[in-house]
Amino acid sequence: MRRILTQNLVSGMKLAKTIYSSDGVILLGQGMELRPQYIKRLLDMEIMSVFIDDEISQGIECNDVIDERTRMEAVKTVREIVQCHTMGKTVDVRKAKQHVNNIVDELFYSKDILVNMSDLRAKSDYTFYHMVNVAVLSVMTGISLGYHELNLRDLGVGALLHDLGKVKIDENIYNKTDKLTDEEFEQIKQHASYGFDMVRNMEAVNVLCAHVAYQHHERFDGQGYPRGLRGKGIHDFARIVALADVYDALTADRPYRKAMLPYHAVRYLVAMGGTQFDPDLTSVFVENIAIYPVGTFVELNTKEKAIVVTVNKLHKTRPVVRVLTEADGALLKQPFELDLLNSPTYFINGIIEEF
Repeated sequence: MRRILTQNLVSGMKLAKTIYSSDGVILLGQGMELRPQYIKRLLDMEIMSVFIDDEISQGIECNDVIDERTRMEAVKTVREIVQCHTMGKTVDVRKAKQHVNNIVDELFYSKDILVNMSDLRAKSDYTFYHMVNVAVLSVMTGISLGYHELNLRDLGVGALLHDLGKVKIDENIYNKTDKLTDEEFEQIKQHASYGFDMVRNMEAVNVLCAHVAYQHHERFDGQGYPRGLRGKGIHDFARIVALADVYDALTADRPYRKAMLPYHAVRYLVAMGGTQFDPDLTSVFVENIAIYPVGTFVELNTKEKAIVVTVNKLHKTRPVVRVLTEADGALLKQPFELDLLNSPTYFINGIIEEF
C-alpha cells in the first residue's frame, strides 16, 4: 500500500483504502479497480491523494493510530455539531464526548505507534477531519506527558471543538487562495472568541475546553491572538492544540497546494519552538510523529530508491525499507528489504514525493 496523488492515478490501479464522505457514506470501496470515471469523480471532489495497492508496495500496511471506524464516527459527529450551530439548533455534545473517550482508549492501546495519518478528505470536508485529527494528535501528546485520564478527556474535547467558531466566518475567506486583506484577517481572528462563547455555553463541558478554542492561536512569544498571551500564560491544553492545529494543517492536501511531508512539517515546528510554540511541548509532540511514514519513497545515500515498510518509534530515522532500484535508477528484478537500524553504512538521503 502506498499513497499517490490523485492527478497521477492511472486507470486500472487498485484502491487500498475506502474513501468516505464526512457523513460516513462510502464513496469508493477498498479493493475497487479505478476506472476513468472514478478518477474524475475524485478530482472533481478535490480529493488530492488516495492509497493504492501495487506490486512495489505489496504487503505494506499504512496503519493509523486509531481505527478507521472510530475516526469516521467522530468526523460524522463533528459535522453534525457544526450543522446544528449553523442552523441554530441545540447541540447534544454527549456523542462528541463519547468519541473522545473512544479515541483516548485506543491511543492508550497504541501509544507505542508513531502517528501515520492516513485519512483522505475532500475539500468540503476539510474542517471536520481537521478537528478530529487535532484531537488525536493532542491526546497523544497528553499521553506522552503523563496526563491523568480525566485531563486527557478534557484536552480531547477542547481539541475536537477548537475550531467550532469558524461556523460564524464566511467560508469563502477561509478557502481564499490569495493573500487575505487586513479586514478579512480580522474577521478570521474572531473565530477564537466565537468558539469560546459557543463551547462555554455547552452543557456538561469543562470551561477549560472553551479556553482551548479561545487560546489555540496564542503564540509562545506573545505574537498570537486574540489577547497576545505569552509563554505559560497560555493554558497547557491550548499550547498543545496549537501544535496539533498547525501540524495537521501543514500536512493536509489543499486545493491550492500539496500536503507538506511530515519530515518538513516537523522541521518547521522545531524551528518555531520558542517563538510560536512552547519548545518543551514541541519536543514531546514531534516524538510521536513518523518523519518517514510507511509507504514513503526515499533515496538512500547509495542513490538506490526504496519504499518505507515499517518504522521504529525509538529510531525514527532508521526504518525498514524495501530497496527497489539500482543506484542508476534501474528497477531491481527482486527488490529486497533492508533494516537501516542494522545497516550502519546506509542512511536516508532524502524523500521522493513520487516514484
